[in-house]
Amino acid sequence: MQMFSVQDFCSHLTTKKIGHNVKYYDSIDSTNTEMSNMVSRNEINSFNMIITDNQKNGRGRYGNQWISSQFNSITCSIVINNSIENLSTILPLSCGIAIVEGIYKNSNINCELKWPNDIMFNKKKIGGILIEKKGDYFIVGLGLNVNQRTMDDIISKDSCSLRQIINKKIKREFLLADILNALEKLITEPVRINIRKWEKLCYHINKNVSFSNGINKLTGVFLGLSDLGHAKMKIDNEIYTFNSGVIEL
Repeated sequence: MQMFSVQDFCSHLTTKKIGHNVKYYDSIDSTNTEMSNMVSRNEINSFNMIITDNQKNGRGRYGNQWISSQFNSITCSIVINNSIENLSTILPLSCGIAIVEGIYKNSNINCELKWPNDIMFNKKKIGGILIEKKGDYFIVGLGLNVNQRTMDDIISKDSCSLRQIINKKIKREFLLADILNALEKLITEPVRINIRKWEKLCYHINKNVSFSNGINKLTGVFLGLSDLGHAKMKIDNEIYTFNSGVIEL
């Protein structure tokens, strides 16, 4: 088992701001929760990224638990100041795009995106994104299955790791650095560019899907994204947009 090397990560990082001032934890309940606490304590001038090799109580959307494998996953949170125009729209899209680009650069694996925050390969989940607002900041949690040999003891048959796909280990430090290198560029691009890139990577464009927001469950065709980055669906010949929810094929 090999600990995450902050030194190797920083040596591969080319960003101006994102990913600098890293705080590493051997073990922690939740990187997003700790980052939120740091924002409350005004400590983000010292640290704008948290990473751990053992996240014991990771959180997903709608209170779901994100389960990671010690020393085999990427589990981290970064904080970004809400000073970029349209960042609330761009950030969820650019995070997904950056992860797909970083994975391809390090493994030649062509992953896809599932609205709103899942990273997929052959309809199996490789990772996810959790974005939370705290004051003037966005906290971005990233979780990726990287070097697990098997997922039997982690999640389910619906998940997989990058190692299972290419049958070799991937250097987590370089992968994460490449994701953040891409992310810093993407968040400065116009919304329409991010929407176009995201739609090209989405594997359920123009497909019949089931949509649930915790109250209603609807069936229709996923058409893509609106100008605000919301899901756009055709249901009974009417066009609807949704800014949150879960899609299943």
